[in-house]
Amino acid sequence: MAYKLKSREEFNEYLKNVKIIPSEDEFLINKFNSSSLFELYELFVKIKDDFQISPAMQKKLKKHLQTSFPPEVSSCLSFPVNASNIQSLEEYIKDVFLAYVTKSNSFIYSDEEMDNLKIIMAKKYPNELMKFEKIRKGSSEIKLEQELINTAFSNIVDEYTRHSQNSQNNEDIQTVLYTTSKNEFSNINISTSARQKSPKSSIDNIRKEFMKMLQSIPPSNLRKGVTYEDLINSFNLSKVSDDYYGSTFYITGIDDTFHINKEIAKTKEGKEFLSCRKQKEDNLPLFHFLSDALDDHSYFLDFTQEEYLQLEIELLDRLQHMTFPECSEEYNGVLFKPKNEKDIGTSFSKLLGTYLKEYQTHLKADDFNQNLSYKEHIKYQKELSSLLKEFKNHMNDKLEFAALGIIVPHILRDTNFLSENILRDQLDVKLISCKQKANGRKGFRAIFAILELPDNRRMELQFMSYSRFKGSKIGNYAHSKLDNKQIDISPFFELIDEFKGTKNYETMLENAIHTLDTTPLSEKRRLLSTPMHFLTEEQQIRKKDIEFAIKNLKIKENFEYEYIWREKQEDGSYATKTETVVNTIEQILPMFAEYHSPKLVAISSTHSRFNKNIAFVNKKTAIDNFREVLLKTDETSCLADMLLNKLEEIQKADTSITLNESTLRKILQDNKIPNDKIEFILSSALSQSQKIELPYTNDVTHIRKRQEEKQNER
Repeated sequence: MAYKLKSREEFNEYLKNVKIIPSEDEFLINKFNSSSLFELYELFVKIKDDFQISPAMQKKLKKHLQTSFPPEVSSCLSFPVNASNIQSLEEYIKDVFLAYVTKSNSFIYSDEEMDNLKIIMAKKYPNELMKFEKIRKGSSEIKLEQELINTAFSNIVDEYTRHSQNSQNNEDIQTVLYTTSKNEFSNINISTSARQKSPKSSIDNIRKEFMKMLQSIPPSNLRKGVTYEDLINSFNLSKVSDDYYGSTFYITGIDDTFHINKEIAKTKEGKEFLSCRKQKEDNLPLFHFLSDALDDHSYFLDFTQEEYLQLEIELLDRLQHMTFPECSEEYNGVLFKPKNEKDIGTSFSKLLGTYLKEYQTHLKADDFNQNLSYKEHIKYQKELSSLLKEFKNHMNDKLEFAALGIIVPHILRDTNFLSENILRDQLDVKLISCKQKANGRKGFRAIFAILELPDNRRMELQFMSYSRFKGSKIGNYAHSKLDNKQIDISPFFELIDEFKGTKNYETMLENAIHTLDTTPLSEKRRLLSTPMHFLTEEQQIRKKDIEFAIKNLKIKENFEYEYIWREKQEDGSYATKTETVVNTIEQILPMFAEYHSPKLVAISSTHSRFNKNIAFVNKKTAIDNFREVLLKTDETSCLADMLLNKLEEIQKADTSITLNESTLRKILQDNKIPNDKIEFILSSALSQSQKIELPYTNDVTHIRKRQEEKQNER
């Protein structure tokens, strides 16, 4: 049945049943029932700057603080929680912690609580912590402890290198999962891409986990000093390596053609799926109505402000039920006005509350049903278009995720393929965990599983719908443009020789780099192929800037830097040595690409109904891997394309260059790894890079054969 706009009486009746879904922050406050300072601090950080927390939730949290914490704590709270509130709580935590470690006061918190508060101290007050350390220890003890930390860190990196270099290919596992799912769910399409973390991400992960481990050493150990055993026993290698290898499965076909049988329909997951399908069916008439109306602008000519607001409220009401409650920052469009650049987005529930108030306010005004100006019509239609876009994007979210809840357990646990579970019985793979995670800013959920492999490695699997896979890729590219995530390739470029030494060299270089870095290849081709008289004045200026940059910007041939290291002297002390090192682009660029790029493997089906248990394994090239890293939004920029072309040229000239020893050595030295460990890592990494892997097809017979060969090797 087609959607019909409600009258005022019908709409007011509809409003009686509208319930605003609480935000995730309000859920957190509602279930908070702790007297832990650490957990309170975590709550403060999570609800910081949320202006939409209801008065009822504010009152509840204030009352809990007054009954469960000292007065100094409850005085730290005001709404909205801001940086000043958090700083006041940090100051109180600092006083409590220092009183504990110096035994200068009696207090109500447990040793376990102090272990957690030390993490906050290490992050917020490292100097205060070191003051306490220096008071109780002499310089020789501190130096010995630092050497222990450095040794432990290098040994951890060494263990991680050994752990990862002993790995075998993961194509067998991917193929089994792929073919199993195709056998069980022939009416859906499943594609998968495997990846291996880049060296940069791996080292960052090790450093992050190592710092967490240092911060978590309890205060009782601070008094006796940190020992080598403390460091080794506290570090959990699996936390670093769980997602070193991974595979993303993205699924298409979860639509009107996807059906579940009667047995599944009776389960909790089946009922959830059918409920989500009913929700989608109920939303379709409104979606089609607004799509047609917005295409035909004359439809809205007689609309009043009240009618526009009615549609916006109904769209927001439906959107709050279509999205996940923990996704509280997914909307950033024309209805949302950010207060500052850190204000990422808002929830549809918060917007709904705002528009309900606006509707009730205007309901009493005389002009609520008067004709609108052309400018006002345009404003409201832009708002409707923005909401309709979100409506379309979220139409299948809950339906697709509910289907994943049915499909994924079958793939991982329940499926018997060819009368046996190949993952368990043939590949000796164990399922360690399977849980769902939400992306709060992008507004969707995915299912993550950790597998334990026979050689003690772990592998992370991520299952998501194809529409959200595309959305996450775009989100990743946008995320990579943040200051702390951006890969800066500008040092690879310079202007041609005739500009060197000129007064405005740096300005011209910066402008040329910026022009090509912000110009997608498609835009360059379009502008350069269009005659000037067909372009606007702005496009003509843009075209001239692109032509200048292409003509005069080039890739550097040589790179000079200071190589610094510490050398042990005969008396046992260390002396700092420096040396000027010059590397060529042929040495630097392959290593730069290797260091930043993950390793990707794509598996796709033959789509043969007679041969369901075969998938082709196609390894992506180094160029493809590096392009994934350099993408801006969903396109390659002209600047990135120049670097990719140079990398391809270098590889064609000398295919043996994959890792550059001097650059890798510098990376390891920057991470304070001792020289003897560096030599071992270098030899391992370089030998690994020279191995040649041939593409092959997988079927069950070959899988079993390879597993037998591996068993024989052991």
